[in-house]
Amino acid sequence: MTSPKTLTIEQVVKKMRDSVDDPKFRTISAQQKALTGDSPAQGPIWVSRLELPAPPEADVVQYLVQATKELGIGGESYVIPKLESIHGEWVGHRRSADRKATEPRIPEHKKYEALMSEVQTTATLLFVHGGAFYWGSPSKFRDIPGTLSKLTGGRCFSVAYRLAPQNPFPAALLDVFVAYLSLLYPPPGSFHEPIPASAIVLVGDSSGAGVCLALLQLILHLRRQSSGTDPKIRFHGKDVLLPVPAGFAGLSTSADLTHSQHSWVANAKHDVLPLEPPPIRASQPACDIWPSTPPRGDLYCDLSAICHPLVSPTAAIDWTGAPPLRFACGEEMLADEGAVIARRAAQQGVCVEWEQFEAMPHSFVGYLTWLPETKLCFKHWADFCLNCVQNPDDMTIQGAFVGSHGNSSRALNVRKIEVPTVEEARQIMTKEAERRQHKFREQSKLKAHI
Repeated sequence: MTSPKTLTIEQVVKKMRDSVDDPKFRTISAQQKALTGDSPAQGPIWVSRLELPAPPEADVVQYLVQATKELGIGGESYVIPKLESIHGEWVGHRRSADRKATEPRIPEHKKYEALMSEVQTTATLLFVHGGAFYWGSPSKFRDIPGTLSKLTGGRCFSVAYRLAPQNPFPAALLDVFVAYLSLLYPPPGSFHEPIPASAIVLVGDSSGAGVCLALLQLILHLRRQSSGTDPKIRFHGKDVLLPVPAGFAGLSTSADLTHSQHSWVANAKHDVLPLEPPPIRASQPACDIWPSTPPRGDLYCDLSAICHPLVSPTAAIDWTGAPPLRFACGEEMLADEGAVIARRAAQQGVCVEWEQFEAMPHSFVGYLTWLPETKLCFKHWADFCLNCVQNPDDMTIQGAFVGSHGNSSRALNVRKIEVPTVEEARQIMTKEAERRQHKFREQSKLKAHI
């Protein structure tokens, strides 16, 4: 068997692309089944699983629906999700364990106590995994929070949010919203004590980073509607405040579900993502969960809502009042989606850190683990999270393009990144959304006549 370290980046990219076209792996349900679920922890990592109860009040749903209406342009269609309990896992570094160490057979709360006994800083990361909204789980993405908890000396709560297409927008956003409130105000059965917002950093990979940005937009909007103060919300029998977190740090942020920005095509040749993701490609086979009932044109949302800023944060106009934001990416298809946000937020006075790695594909730290770029990306990721919690007043706007092997770095002016303005990006997105809506209607008509 070929060692991963002997493969070139191009060979890894080809191998991953070929797996998407594997006949046994083509349906949405097959991908979801293969890439979702739990597994025992192994190595120098503590994992403590738990279930957080849903609040008995409907305030969180009402606030989400209110913001969705107010931030939209009208005509967006979506199903209001029910509140459900939140599953997830606490992750921390287990210093005394080697790479072959198995998960101890002790109660989950005892694992959490052991985890906390090794925590060295107050940094708490709320991690939202990637997976294009329809696959993935905390277990499948455990390496990212495991590495970050080691480097920060803190802890991470990884959310098992509800997946599309069974649970379309805004179910995932609602789950992450409840998870954030649960960190601030622990519900019954929680292992943790209340965590101040000043110690919580939203962390996400790919689509998970997009959900984090949507949550941040939701909080910022509710704050604006509350005259610039923390809004009050009823949560588990108490009136509590909804503060802004300490920061956001995303990798390969997916923030435009129309995938219509310039980098989507310009960088496609060397990236792992398919140029036509499901369900856009005509060859996508049907299964028991897709197409949906009733049919819709996107796995995550109705096409009428695809340009909504809580679905595609690239379209968000106002980031004023946001905490420090970090965007890391490769020369990948999604690069411009985060760059539009980074530039806009920096122009509005938000502290933004932008870092792009030469020749790196989407979410490269998850599979090109031996590269110096991965080690450097993780270090800067962890440093940023720690600074958000420990030294927020010392942080500055900065951008960099990191050369091959991490041997060089060229400074970039984040306020002048060469991408469209938000207004221009919204026009591009709207045009692509209209094209997809027309195509979906024509396909629906054709199917109705067969």
